[in-house]
Amino acid sequence: MTEPYATTHDYLDDYFALLALRLHREVALVRLLRGESSTKYAFLGLFLSDEEMDSLLAGLHGVALPGGDEDELLEAKIELMTAAVEERLAATPTDRLRPRQLAALLGLSPPDIELLLLLLATEVDHRFSRVYAYLQDDVSRRWLSPGLALRLLPGAGP
Repeated sequence: MTEPYATTHDYLDDYFALLALRLHREVALVRLLRGESSTKYAFLGLFLSDEEMDSLLAGLHGVALPGGDEDELLEAKIELMTAAVEERLAATPTDRLRPRQLAALLGLSPPDIELLLLLLATEVDHRFSRVYAYLQDDVSRRWLSPGLALRLLPGAGP
């Protein structure tokens, strides 16, 4: 039997660890698109080197991240963690977690709550804002933009 979340804090720890994995996937994708010798993306991450980004991502909520070209391992970790969070959420009474209380009070859907959590991430841990800026190729855009939200929300489309 799956253990329910005891507190909102426990849920947010798991959610932000999952977000760290999703961000790692997005950083890997940006690097792949950028390529090693591309001049179009020459200033991407100018104020944050690849090594600094790797270190920052590794420190986010204690998530051990695969290195090198282990994309399949990263995808598997994301899928496993997503399933684990969903199972624990299903086992948790709705009134126990504040995001779910908020959803019930305001009539918000699960994607609405997830969007709020993506926004909350930068307030909980400033390192998320540095990753958001890196992914948006603009150090001044340290908060979630609509475009980045669409990339991070599972199953979201334009």
